[in-house]
Amino acid sequence: MSDNGARTPIVVGVRGDEVCSGELTFPVDWAAREAAARGVPLWLAHAFLSDGDEQAVEGDQGIAAHRAARSLERTAARVAHHYPDLPVALVARRGTPVAVLGDLATEAALVVVGRHRGGRVAAAVLGAVTPGRLPSPSGPVVAVPARQPYVARDAAICVGVAERGPAVSALDAAFQQASAHDMPIRLVRCVPERHEDGRYDEPVWAAVEPYRRAHPSVRVDVDVLVGEPSELLVKESLTAGLLVLGPRPGWGRRLGRVGSVGRDVLGSAACPVMLVRDAEPAMHARPLAARR
Repeated sequence: MSDNGARTPIVVGVRGDEVCSGELTFPVDWAAREAAARGVPLWLAHAFLSDGDEQAVEGDQGIAAHRAARSLERTAARVAHHYPDLPVALVARRGTPVAVLGDLATEAALVVVGRHRGGRVAAAVLGAVTPGRLPSPSGPVVAVPARQPYVARDAAICVGVAERGPAVSALDAAFQQASAHDMPIRLVRCVPERHEDGRYDEPVWAAVEPYRRAHPSVRVDVDVLVGEPSELLVKESLTAGLLVLGPRPGWGRRLGRVGSVGRDVLGSAACPVMLVRDAEPAMHARPLAARR
């Protein structure tokens, strides 16, 4: 990764109605901890005026902009109290959360959103970022629940593995997180049924082997579970520190979409959920740490 990439910021959406609590919300706190761990700046973003406000007069827009700026300033003060060495920038823009965060995603290593309305904003932000109109690929989107779940200190990063095998972009993201936070990785492959002579874990181990060589300190486990993927992954989220979902099959370079499994998991997962776009079409590309 280049030096410029190492300073690419983490963007987190700030909702005005959450600022009045007097404490950092879990999504903002999660984003701040992530930025501090990576050594990158944190951008606090507030979108003001929704689609229904497009006819607002100029004075009303000025009031909304002022309120957005004040919300960001209060949140920034709380971030500075808990993370005094973290560089923080404030971004207040007119538009919907999806449009504003989707635009900022072109400059971000990661976009963090609070999981409201079943995670639809997170899914929409991912879909709003299309490679055809970006100067560079966008990073993952993380949907963080409003309240911090209780998880063990050694909670693993759970990676959902589709039938075709683990996605390169999901492995890249999972191992980057695991290395930054000293977390183990658990890859979960969901199958409708299991035959005694089937080695369902072999393709997964084969795909992850280059990553294990590049990140020897990261503990990796592979489990094959029988059942409905969305139900199994939601259950896994109860004990996971982070759940990583790769792109749905057939995305290619078209508009990013979250499949039915992703929608179900977003709506019910207990832990933060990272949604990752396709980075490379080839499943056996070299891991991120080994690329030049």
